[in-house]
Amino acid sequence: MKTISVCLAGLALLAAACSSDSKSNDCKPEGLFCEENTLRKCTASGTDSVLIKVCEEQCVEGACVSFSKDDALSDGTSGQDLPADAAVEEVPPTDLPDQAGTDAQEPDAQEPDEQEPEQVEPDVQAEVSPCQDACKDGEFYCSGIKVYHGCVKGEDGCLRFDEEGIPCEDGNPCTDDACALGKGCVTADNTEPCDDGNDCTQGDLCGAGQCQPGTNACQCAKDPDCAELDDDDLCNGMMVCQENECVVDPKTVVTCPADPGDPCAHYECAPDTGECSLVPTPQATCDDDNLCTVGDFCDQGQCVGASELICDDKNACTDDSCLPGQGCTFSPANGASCTDDGNACTEDVCSGGACTHPGKPDGTPCGAGMACDAGSCKPSSAPLELAGGLNSPWNLAVDDSNVYFVENDSSGAVKKVAKSGGPVTTLASGLVEPTSIGVDASFVYFIERNNGSNGSLKKVPLGGGGTTTLASGLKNAQNHLAVYGDSVYFGDGKTGGGGVIKKVGINGGETILVDNNGLLNLNTAIDVSGGSVYFKNDYDKILRVATSGGGVTELGSGEPSALKVGGSYIFFTEYSNATVKQMPISGGATTTLATGADSAANLATDGSYVYWTEFNNPGKVARVPIGGGSVKTYSNQANSIGIAVDGQYVYYTVSVFTNQGKVMRALK
Repeated sequence: MKTISVCLAGLALLAAACSSDSKSNDCKPEGLFCEENTLRKCTASGTDSVLIKVCEEQCVEGACVSFSKDDALSDGTSGQDLPADAAVEEVPPTDLPDQAGTDAQEPDAQEPDEQEPEQVEPDVQAEVSPCQDACKDGEFYCSGIKVYHGCVKGEDGCLRFDEEGIPCEDGNPCTDDACALGKGCVTADNTEPCDDGNDCTQGDLCGAGQCQPGTNACQCAKDPDCAELDDDDLCNGMMVCQENECVVDPKTVVTCPADPGDPCAHYECAPDTGECSLVPTPQATCDDDNLCTVGDFCDQGQCVGASELICDDKNACTDDSCLPGQGCTFSPANGASCTDDGNACTEDVCSGGACTHPGKPDGTPCGAGMACDAGSCKPSSAPLELAGGLNSPWNLAVDDSNVYFVENDSSGAVKKVAKSGGPVTTLASGLVEPTSIGVDASFVYFIERNNGSNGSLKKVPLGGGGTTTLASGLKNAQNHLAVYGDSVYFGDGKTGGGGVIKKVGINGGETILVDNNGLLNLNTAIDVSGGSVYFKNDYDKILRVATSGGGVTELGSGEPSALKVGGSYIFFTEYSNATVKQMPISGGATTTLATGADSAANLATDGSYVYWTEFNNPGKVARVPIGGGSVKTYSNQANSIGIAVDGQYVYYTVSVFTNQGKVMRALK
């Protein structure tokens, strides 16, 4: 015997039942009939039948419809004749359900005289409608005979039924519901996906007949869940749960009032109270309304300037100042000193806010021995003091750099000062009445008179050091000596009267050139030039002798207190006659160059002029051209005595009171 299992929308229905009253022994080819409470179908030959486990007719919406194999396997809503070859598996009798359908209400037994329903020869493609006229929804029929009360189409499309016609559906998605013949509705737990009703869980699955929650994907379910996310700052608002997420409740956020317009203060919310208050703004930039401050900033709620504005227009001729309401101002600084233009003969003074340079008055000193002339600094004709505070300075001599002089005193000295002035250097000290002086390239030579007895001729290096005695035992050696070649020439007295002209080598060795007893004056004027020594005697005669000695030549008459040879002339001063004269070097008549030279003392010449000093009060330093002419006076200082010249200046000493002597310089 064969059976056919048909799934209506996925549910296998093992349904084979017919009333025992509906038995039919007719078996037409491919026809349906009831036999022993089962529904059978005849084979194509009509000689055998198979068991059909599905009712092929059902009332749907009050109409009786049939089902074909294909329809039964899809949605169970319409039907075609089940084909003759629909039987697909052999089912032994033992496989049939026990008394399948016995729990269903059997149809009333037909009366014997009732005519059996006419069997319709089924056709594979034709509909079979064996239903009775009365067809109620949900009733199931076998060959027109109602066999079940309640075959009900479930929500999943499968037909379910129980004997009362109540659907087998417990409403629990986590159970599978079925209608078991003879038992009614049965359920079985499943593990299908489900929804536990909590939007925060994902991947919910059935288990133990209930929907088990899946993974929690939500941040929160209620407001307290957000407490741990709160920053405890009341100003930032409170956290609340909104759509399963923790968010700040905007209604609880504190918004402070707008700033009051003061850059040094602002409203600020206190985190612990959530209240706004006005507090200082530290280090904020601001404006203190003072144009004389810079870097203004807020300090404890007040605007202060970091530093004062420096007003400097880089103009020395303006007064730079600052007014708080105006800022920097620059007013002319008239009369103020300004940038030196490098000209000692201009005033560097501000006028009208500019640096001007008006010229200084002519004659204004502008340097050592210099004076202003028409706005330029030129050598000054005004005397310049090179050294002061000296003790009776006497004779002097010069070289290219320095002026050398003696202090004629019982505690005398030999000293020097630069031609431009400056510190005085002592070369030798502890001397007694040093008088005359001369220099060469290495040494300073001088006579220490020693009160007129036991005098000496000495030398000292130009830079200072120990003195060397070249000659000693001098008798009344006077104010004059001459350095010429490798020797020093001077006049000296003799015991018993008279005097001599001596020559002493610069390294020592004494020679007497002239020894005319009683003929030489103790105050012997002397000079050396051209291999000859020129001097005067006490008979007012000017004499000459060779530097190597020999005969004496008388050149002319005169009363020299000092003499110098220059060019082709002998120049001399006459102390007692107050004159300055000249005589040819070969001798002859004298020419008076200047008169009124009261107490004329020493003299010097440069080949163009004769310069002399007057040792008197008032004294004088003056010059006259060789051959005569106008006299130029440089100074009227008292007791001027020593004198020397170079190419530009006249140097002289002023021997006044103790510690008031001077060495002076005047432009020639």
